[in-house]
Amino acid sequence: MPHPSDPAGAFEELVEEHAGALHRFALWLGATPELADDLVQETFLRAWRRPEALSGVTDPRSWLRRILRNAWIDTGRRSQHELDVDDVEALWSADSYSADVADDIASAESSQMLAEALFRLPFGYRSVLLLHDMEGLTVAEIAAELEIGEAAAKARLRRGRMMLVTALAQAEEDSMVRYGGLGCYEARSLVSAYIDNELDTGRSTMLEQHLQGCPTCPGLYASVVRVQGALSSKRDPDSTIPRELAAKIRSRVAAAHGSSE
Repeated sequence: MPHPSDPAGAFEELVEEHAGALHRFALWLGATPELADDLVQETFLRAWRRPEALSGVTDPRSWLRRILRNAWIDTGRRSQHELDVDDVEALWSADSYSADVADDIASAESSQMLAEALFRLPFGYRSVLLLHDMEGLTVAEIAAELEIGEAAAKARLRRGRMMLVTALAQAEEDSMVRYGGLGCYEARSLVSAYIDNELDTGRSTMLEQHLQGCPTCPGLYASVVRVQGALSSKRDPDSTIPRELAAKIRSRVAAAHGSSE
């Protein structure tokens, strides 16, 4: 926590201690890696602007998570396929309803499926579920951090778990047809690395088998290859900067240098 005698140095320690955890939390909220970077930067920027608020904080990570959640809300991002809480409650109230999530969610592939399923939960339920089951906070601690009642926090946790299982079950149904051991999303995410010869033999073989059997991915793969080739064809190692542009740049630099003296 920043100390009046050395606020900058102490703030660096704050970043060092909490940035990694905040980045992971942002990813599981549903952010892309690039957005997670932006959210973490924005979190610390907002914290730096409010040193008087941080001086009285007893749990810096909780305080920083609150800032990050607000920054996420400010982005206005939500899943187009967000589950309805009442619909899930109705499913679970039926004696005939069941789910069989067969994949091991510890695997890298299922981690992607888990992240996508989490993003289908309304933000308030997703936050409680992550804080409790991933971050290890108690219901009382979650209630305090989110400024809600403990009964509300417990209800969100129960419903969040139900919704996550339902979302995973639906994702499993949507991914039943697989080629080469890969679902379409994962296969498409490997295309760029495949083109650049960055995949190991096993993953390359799986992707090739997927492309041989899948009716939709080959067209996307071919399009990526064509676009990459079109851009590469524009490469001109002997190109030079236009004289007019070079003159403008030199003029701007000279003017800036003169004004700084």
